[in-house]
Order: sequence, then C-alpha cells, then structure tokens
Amino acid sequence: MSKYILIDTSKLNIDDKSKFTFYLNKVITIKKYIKINYILIPKTNFTINSTIGNNLFNITMNGQTYNYIIPSSYYRPQDLCSVIQGIVNQNNFTCTYDSNTYQIKFTCNTPFNIDFSYGNLYKNFNLKNIVYNGINNILNYTITTNIVLLNNPMYINLCLNNISSDSLTSINNVNTGFILPWASYNFGEVAYFNEKNYDMILNVENQNISWLDISLRDD
Repeated sequence: MSKYILIDTSKLNIDDKSKFTFYLNKVITIKKYIKINYILIPKTNFTINSTIGNNLFNITMNGQTYNYIIPSSYYRPQDLCSVIQGIVNQNNFTCTYDSNTYQIKFTCNTPFNIDFSYGNLYKNFNLKNIVYNGINNILNYTITTNIVLLNNPMYINLCLNNISSDSLTSINNVNTGFILPWASYNFGEVAYFNEKNYDMILNVENQNISWLDISLRDD
C-alpha cells in the first residue's frame, strides 16, 4: 500500500524554505522505497550572494569608477534589473530585461563600461568575464547581453537528510539525493517536476520516521 505526503511550504512559518523540518502527524514505516511524485515551486532565476561571488560589479563613467554591491536575495530577471538600476542611480543609467528576446540591456546617456572581470556576476547575464564598453547607438550608449536562457534544463537537489539509504536509483545514477530535472510553465514564473517521465527511487528498507529533514539546493 502506498502512502502520499503532501508538503505545502507556503503554510510553514519559517524564514528559509530551502532547509526545514516537516513533522508528520504520526510515525510511518517506509517498507521499500521513497519516490518524489511532484514538485511545484516559484521560479527564482538568480541567486545573488557573496558566498558564490556574484554580488559585485563596477561601472566607469565620466572618468570615475563606482563599485556596487547587489543585496543578497533571490531575483527574477526583471527584479534584478530594477535593483541594479536603483543602486547605480547615475546619468540616466538603465538596466532592463526584455521578456520577448530574453536579453538584458544596460543603457546610459554618456560613455561607460561595466567590469565583469572579477567574480561570477557575469554568468547571470550570459556574458564573458571581461570589461564591457557601452556602444554608441546614437540615442544612448548600450551593452546588450546574450540571450538569457531562463528555460534551459535545470536541476534541483532534494535531500532527505534524516533518512539513510544505500542507494538512489535514477536516470542520473546519483547517490547524494534526488537530482530532479525541472521545467517551466506559466511563462517561466513557476518550475515543476513530474515523476511520470522519470523513475527515481530512494531505496529504504523498514525505516520508521516521524519527520522529514529537507534541504533543497540548486543545480
């Protein structure tokens, strides 16, 4: 007989919903295995923090260099652009995301450059790790990124840290947790995983549990 556990983290009063403990109503026994049937989460495209070194950049204009720090958070592309434009706040500088072309454009009414030659912020814009100079297009100086491929195949690593298992069988042959490919729908704002296309089983034999210690990591 199968048992299903539905976890709705929107109802949980916790600050960090990527790592939490979910308590069951009663003790259950896992006889043979665990499968992840379905995951539905808001899609946050950009994680910005100092740990992965993608929160720093500088801009040079009018002979002066300005250093900027992006506040650590989870951003949709349009939100990240708004934050960058707000903290720069210089010479009609704008940072905009085009949801039709999946490109990000930096513009300014004076010559400028953006230094991505240190740190990892350039990866968020699909650019190289170099200094980019604004190109004069008559109206403004601009830097246009490559296509930001928000709907590329990505993965999440879902770990059940309080459950021991000798093997995790999946199409990826991994043993550190459920490595789940996800897709986007609803115009890319929501990510989901549906197990019907994958057969991922965490082999567990006769374990009693009353809680799940869950951590959710990106690819």
